Amino acid sequence: MPPIKRTHATGHSKRLKKKRIEELNKKEFGSMHRYVKTKSDVTSENLNVDTDNSNNDNSIDGNMINVLVAEGPKRDKSIVKGPKDKNLRRFSADFYTRILPNNERKGIARGHLANEGFGDWQHLSSRLKEHEVSFEHVNNMAKWYEMRRRLKKNETIDKVEQKQFEKEKDHWKNVIFRIICLVKFLAKHNLAFRGKNERLYQKNNGNFLGLIEMLEVFDPFIKEHVRRITSDEIHVHYLGHTIQNELIQLLAREIKSEIIKKIKQAKYFSVILDCTPDNRFLNVDDTTGQGLFDVTKAEFKALDLDIDDVRGQGYDNGSNMKGKHRGVQKRFLDINPRAFYTPCGCHSLNLTLCDMANTCTKAKYFFAIIQCIYTIFANSSKRWQILKDNVKGLTPKSVSTTRWESRVESVKDIKFQISDIREALIQVQRKITIL
Repeated sequence: MPPIKRTHATGHSKRLKKKRIEELNKKEFGSMHRYVKTKSDVTSENLNVDTDNSNNDNSIDGNMINVLVAEGPKRDKSIVKGPKDKNLRRFSADFYTRILPNNERKGIARGHLANEGFGDWQHLSSRLKEHEVSFEHVNNMAKWYEMRRRLKKNETIDKVEQKQFEKEKDHWKNVIFRIICLVKFLAKHNLAFRGKNERLYQKNNGNFLGLIEMLEVFDPFIKEHVRRITSDEIHVHYLGHTIQNELIQLLAREIKSEIIKKIKQAKYFSVILDCTPDNRFLNVDDTTGQGLFDVTKAEFKALDLDIDDVRGQGYDNGSNMKGKHRGVQKRFLDINPRAFYTPCGCHSLNLTLCDMANTCTKAKYFFAIIQCIYTIFANSSKRWQILKDNVKGLTPKSVSTTRWESRVESVKDIKFQISDIREALIQVQRKITIL
């Protein structure tokens, strides 16, 4: 009967191998410390970048290499004990660190193990011991410690470039910060940004560039920024209308987000809706009650607000707003009966005062004369020119049928310039008589 062929090493062979490894370990004991100087303390730092070089390719730049060297290998702290393999063995987090001969606890540099991968958990301990005394590991550890020491002392070859990079980063950070402050200031005070041109030190270049010119006198960062622009050192200067509009939109988005956050914290809120033919927050083509309600409901959905949390409505007295059957307030009440409607107090007061004035014959006659004076000049460009030649201050205003303050403004113009307006009326009469 032929002898059975062994598929694995004998116990004697294993003991000889173990003895050779122990002798090699004893021979190489402390060899790594001829190249490095160790300390007994262990420091840790928080990182905001991904230092797991197993996820990076070989094309990482010098800055990332500096980060990897300075921070060291990254450990997956979520792994305490890995899944078991077919032999019921698994990886343990204890293998992340090793106790070195001087009792210093350091992370294991993974060398070629990371490149090839290793999943034989039964022989992991012996494999790590072999790797720790390998030439590759000792050499790379020495290089790592040396480069990390140079980084900490700022003694790397590219330290000049690194300093210049940090200086440039700090410069642009301060420039952008000041530009954002200017945008916030102009927007807060409702001031126009741009003028007739967008060039520094030109007439009528607007408030934004004017403030940049003012800051250039006092602020070193803006002064350096303007110098680079005027000497054509840079072409991306962040002073054009595009970046202004973008910053305005970013600030508006942040403010809107903060308002929505407060609304959600309060839970219940009210709605105020008004229409204007020029500036708008929402584009509205259909101004009927249904059209305005659909736009409002769509905006609620976009802002993630619940229409059932509305507890109040406030609109003007237009039929499309306050209508009992087709108005916006009725559309809201059909969905949410707790959204109580209150008409605009100012608009209601205006209508009340207008109706009161129309019930008084003397007041009605008085304002009719005021409107007649305005109509005489407004209906003819030649007569309006006569008015401008004689009246250098306020010009006559039309009397509105819905806004009481228009009557105040129309009377104010005539009250303080009665003699000038009288002279203009006399000249208009003479022109008509001559014709």
